[in-house]
Amino acid sequence: MENYLEFFGFKEEPFKLTPDVNYFFTSEVHQKAFEYLEYFLKSEEGFAVLIGEPGTGKTITLRKFISTFREEAEFAYILFPRLSPEELFKYILQDFGVDTSREEDKNTLFLKLKDLLIDLRKRNKKAVVIVDEAQDIPDETLEELRLLSNLETDDMKLLQIVLAGQPELEKKLNSPKFQQLKQRVTIYLKLQPLSKEEVVQYVYYRFKKAGGDRVSITNSALNLLYKFSKGIPRLINAIMERALMAAYLDKSFTINEKHIKKAFESLEIFKENKGNRKVKQLLLSSFFLFLFTFTIFIYLEKHSSQKNNSLNQIIAQENRKALSAVIAVPMLNVREKPSRKAKIVYVLRKGEKVRVVEKGEFPWIKVKIETENGEIVGWINSKYVNFGD
Repeated sequence: MENYLEFFGFKEEPFKLTPDVNYFFTSEVHQKAFEYLEYFLKSEEGFAVLIGEPGTGKTITLRKFISTFREEAEFAYILFPRLSPEELFKYILQDFGVDTSREEDKNTLFLKLKDLLIDLRKRNKKAVVIVDEAQDIPDETLEELRLLSNLETDDMKLLQIVLAGQPELEKKLNSPKFQQLKQRVTIYLKLQPLSKEEVVQYVYYRFKKAGGDRVSITNSALNLLYKFSKGIPRLINAIMERALMAAYLDKSFTINEKHIKKAFESLEIFKENKGNRKVKQLLLSSFFLFLFTFTIFIYLEKHSSQKNNSLNQIIAQENRKALSAVIAVPMLNVREKPSRKAKIVYVLRKGEKVRVVEKGEFPWIKVKIETENGEIVGWINSKYVNFGD
């Protein structure tokens, strides 16, 4: 008997609830989050935070980030963070491929992790710890993560940490207890639901990705889908999965309002209450019972001496002319001194233009920035700019 995938011509499920990086949809906010995470990795900052309501795409964004850069960094991915400090250290070490034993205490595990990170740096490898659902991490363990971020050499961090979670994480970081940690966060992102236009694009993107060439959906059905899903990708997937089944039972290649309504009813998301539909409950937790383990050995980008030579050539050619630079990454910190430890005095955005006034020890350059409040002078990393008049 023909199943509903064959009926619509799909090669696979188009609206799976489990995060699949092959179905990563580049909405404006998700593309921005991905670009900022890329900048975070390459700039070697200490902490990044990703906030979003349940179902807005935090996990798939993180997994897309990991799958894209697993040849540039080694990742420890913590999905269930209700861990003691000792358990956290063990989990990180095990995800990095290091065996641990029950007898090892926190101090022993810490030293073991430190030795591993130093060894990775000697082999030109980065290390990133990602904590998903970080709002659930115990306070004591979160404080240990802050202490881990202190591990660094004279010019670079030994460990980068990404905290991803629901709005409760934001509240936790805003508490006086974690002010020191919050001050170390240089990348702070909030995922928002999809817009109405993006919901339409999202649905057709998934249709096409799954190979469906017979299915369509009416505009009124799309409007209803947006109204009840509020643009939350996980809800869209759950509704559309059932709407497809309803259309299949009707032997219809077109999804209409009736099918969307049936999908809602089967999910028990809404009920009638004095003439108004109200959300009764969000979906049950999706199937996140996988542990993500990456132990991949990679080589970092080769842009040290080559970039320095290029910079020297440009400055030599410019002679006495003023040299300008255009920011090539989503965000670039301007520091008081040519050091990663120096105070951040300003943050530049992609496409902004600055004037180079001095070349320091590679990769630092001193720049002047014109702002509404006057001129700012500081140091930036020349690896993340394009030079020109």
